[in-house]
Amino acid sequence: MSGFNVRRQAGWDTHGLPIEHKVEGIMNIKSKKEIEDKIGIDVFVKKCREFAIENKSIMTQQFKLLGVWMDWDNPYVTFDTGYMESCWWTLQKAHQKDLLIKDLRVITWCPRCETALAMAEIDYENKDDPSIYVKFPLKTDDKHYILIWTTTPWTLPANMAVCVHPDFDYAYVKVGEEVYLMAHALIDSIFEDQDYEVINVVKGSELEGIEYHHPLLDEIPIQRNFNHIILPGEHVTLTEGTGCVHTAPGHGPDDFDIGKKYGLPIFSPVDEAGLFKEDAGKYVGEFVKDADPYIIGDLDAHGFLLKAETINHRYGFCWRCKTPIIYLATEQWFLKITAIKDKMLKELEKVQWIPSWAGESRFRNWVENARDWTISRQRYWGIPIPIWICENCGDMTVIGSIAELKEIASEGTIKGDFIHRPHVDEIIIKCACGGNMRRIPDVLDVWIDSGVAGWAALDYPRETELFEEWYPYDFITEGHDQTRGWFYSQLGCGLISLDSIPYRKVLMHGFTLDDEGKKMSKSLGNVVEPDEVIEKYGADVLRFYLLWGNKPWEDLKFNWEEVKNVAKMFNILWNVYVFTTTYMAIDNFNPTLYEIEDLKLRDEDYWIMSRAQSLTRIVNESLDSLYLHKATRSINQFILEDLSRWYIRLIRGRTWIEKEDPDKLGAYYTLYHVIKQLLIVMSPITPHISEEIYQNLVRGVEDDAPESIHMEDWTFNEDLIREDLEESMNVVREIIEACARARDIARYKLRWPVKEVIIVSEDFKILKAARKLNHIIMEQANTKELVSSNYFEDIKINAKPNLKTLGPKLRGDFEGGSVFVDTELTLEILSESMARELIRRIQYMRKDIDLDIESNIQVFLECSKQFRELIKTFLGFISNEVRAEKFIFSPGESGYTKKWNIEDEEVTITIK
Repeated sequence: MSGFNVRRQAGWDTHGLPIEHKVEGIMNIKSKKEIEDKIGIDVFVKKCREFAIENKSIMTQQFKLLGVWMDWDNPYVTFDTGYMESCWWTLQKAHQKDLLIKDLRVITWCPRCETALAMAEIDYENKDDPSIYVKFPLKTDDKHYILIWTTTPWTLPANMAVCVHPDFDYAYVKVGEEVYLMAHALIDSIFEDQDYEVINVVKGSELEGIEYHHPLLDEIPIQRNFNHIILPGEHVTLTEGTGCVHTAPGHGPDDFDIGKKYGLPIFSPVDEAGLFKEDAGKYVGEFVKDADPYIIGDLDAHGFLLKAETINHRYGFCWRCKTPIIYLATEQWFLKITAIKDKMLKELEKVQWIPSWAGESRFRNWVENARDWTISRQRYWGIPIPIWICENCGDMTVIGSIAELKEIASEGTIKGDFIHRPHVDEIIIKCACGGNMRRIPDVLDVWIDSGVAGWAALDYPRETELFEEWYPYDFITEGHDQTRGWFYSQLGCGLISLDSIPYRKVLMHGFTLDDEGKKMSKSLGNVVEPDEVIEKYGADVLRFYLLWGNKPWEDLKFNWEEVKNVAKMFNILWNVYVFTTTYMAIDNFNPTLYEIEDLKLRDEDYWIMSRAQSLTRIVNESLDSLYLHKATRSINQFILEDLSRWYIRLIRGRTWIEKEDPDKLGAYYTLYHVIKQLLIVMSPITPHISEEIYQNLVRGVEDDAPESIHMEDWTFNEDLIREDLEESMNVVREIIEACARARDIARYKLRWPVKEVIIVSEDFKILKAARKLNHIIMEQANTKELVSSNYFEDIKINAKPNLKTLGPKLRGDFEGGSVFVDTELTLEILSESMARELIRRIQYMRKDIDLDIESNIQVFLECSKQFRELIKTFLGFISNEVRAEKFIFSPGESGYTKKWNIEDEEVTITIK
């Protein structure tokens, strides 16, 4: 609508554990071993592909239902061969830059899925775990122990050292007959209810090299082969525990770093399924977490357990199978993010983040603390890592394309360019040494799939035309969890492949939670499906609500009552549309036949036209800045307050006057163009209702109107914006609300006219506004006279006016002034009031029998002589208001009859 060509390519992430886990459920697969030994990798991969294709189709229809515009016929799909080749090319670039390495490291591991996990693939929840204090006996003195604390007893069989902070004070604490070595600052937290004596205090640096015995030597005989010592560790804190940290280099990142630094064995007696291996001695075959109570029991039996409790703490779970993760030392393939971290941070400075803190603090902090990226996965449904290694000499080759693989393959064939497992595993490349090079069995982390989307979606590097036109991207958006996911994977892959960041502007959005702020979960039964909202209220209501309910970067607590309120706004808009088209149809009004100079426009017409253009300017600025909530809230305010409750209220009387009256036609003309402008402004946010009204209201009268509202130009006319008039109207509305509040004091009905309203203010801008728009105040405040004053003119009093000096007048205050409403009930005012009461009843009756607006009626009235005398001077006014061709003071012989009580007067009305 702004005249730009926009790339709208849909894309589908189709690989990885999310789909594998679903397919395992469908096929009733319980373990990874079943896939290889019973099902077969080929069958499993085909099922995963079928699942992806089926759900891609289902989700496409869901997006279409929501009104999401994409080129749905030509999406990028991560399992497509061309897309996978772009991933291969990226890995090849990493290899060429020495950024692709294989290494033994401790990583996060899912024992159920039997694969490495990235940090982005871990969900954190609270869980109960053991909390134990263990005594490691020092070799130097009998009954002297170094005291450690751990929540993972299963890692104790792999213990190699204890770390202390070199700068902290450590105490030898005597409790009973035993002496414990621990941080001085934490003594009271452990022994607060016991008598103890501090024998000596030393710096942590003085403890380096002290040896101790492993507490489970009888259960784990291999531990007798290792030397266990105290080492310095900067990672040690005093926030909890003892200040002495049990260190198992095979089961913790910090532990691993310490082990590498000081040459400790990277001992890890745990297999890929999380079961203890032979080296774990007594515990062999046990699942690590299940072994916790046995290990605790053995420690207690040896007298090495000081105390055992339970702790509820934050713990990582596999993002798909929800199994608690473990840390495991294993050989994996890594991208050396640490080698390009400085350049990543520099590239980040080129990006505009909304909100700014998302990039400047949250994401930047993540990148600053980034470790090398574990990209290998020991699974099946994913992009095969294109690394072939020689069985003979160990040389490796990284393949960048299918063409390259075909050219150098010596055995096996690529079946129809299908390069998934297991077929790609059959390809053998002849090494220069004469040996066979075989592909490593791993597949890629799916975050690589997403990280290369910027160029893989454009078929780069095979094709360059689209890439040169569209890359890098002007704008991307994702949820706040993607600071460690998609935002990060794109940054890393972009630097590796193309030495630059793939995006210029990022909106980090929030999530939709339940009404209590909890994450929606099927297990909790608190999930609200989009289809459910659409079924009840329509897609546009859901779209508008999600953008209206909160700042885009904040989580939204889904609330059905708020959705209902948004739906009411749409009903009000629809009623305005029906009101407009109904009256225009009655008078055969065609806005294209008139120029603005031919019509009579009032101040309120110029005001609403100004407001419509101001609204467009606000929405334009809000969308540009991605403050989407400001756009929707401005639209909501305009529809409810400006258009429906105010402008329609102001022009109702004009729609009843003579057909060709320029005053009436001016109201129609204004209303038409304002609604058209509003529809254009709403169309990106609420495409369905905007199109529906546009087709009838605009296309029905404008022969040259574009085929769709979405083909209209996104423009607004600055010349029509009159800020002074908008300010004046705001003042007037406040004055009228103050008048209504004054009436409320005496329960004086708004339908009844008042003798006089006096506006008092020391602000001449307020007085100027009131005088300029005095006809609106008189009509809407329903007053016979209007007086305005700055305390010293127009009112002949000697002091500032108040109730006493002004007489029996009711006061209402507004910002910047007050109004005084004279509610003296004269005969003339009473007569008009009764006429208005009668009109109200007749209009109710017209509505009861569903009369069209243009239908004329005859009115028969039975009433007292006194009531007849009161209203007779207003019969012309009454007849005009209710469209009565005849008004007869006698019982009606036929028609719709109803009895009413009007201010203690019994009247019977018949309309025909």
